[in-house]
Amino acid sequence: MINLPLGSLGSNFQDSTINEKSILHKLELAEENKYTDIKQAMQYAKEALSDAKLLNNKNLIGESNLALGKCYDFLGGSIEALDHLTEAQEIFTELQDKIKIAQTYKQIVSIYYYSQDYTTAMNYYQRVYKCGVELKY
Repeated sequence: MINLPLGSLGSNFQDSTINEKSILHKLELAEENKYTDIKQAMQYAKEALSDAKLLNNKNLIGESNLALGKCYDFLGGSIEALDHLTEAQEIFTELQDKIKIAQTYKQIVSIYYYSQDYTTAMNYYQRVYKCGVELKY
């Protein structure tokens, strides 16, 4: 646990330490705000990523990159979204987290599909399917 201020969220938390719980809370807030206040959602995701890097928590760095990728995708920033999603995918692959790998690939499918790059979208969809088969979903 690191005792550091939480930036703009400091007033929303009783405890002013950066820990897994505070990062997960920011990621929850990012998800909750994604459709109502995308700028705020992005801010929560960026803060979560920064905090996760301070803790050097690979899983939370991956989760934060996934959240940022979703936000950028929502805003139409495909390049930025793919950058964050690729980083998340690499981390989840290293951690062998098939569910998160599949979720990340699914988000990448969306970007390529709506960019009308159907061949690449299908390639990533097949990866999602493979993860599902391996997990027996």
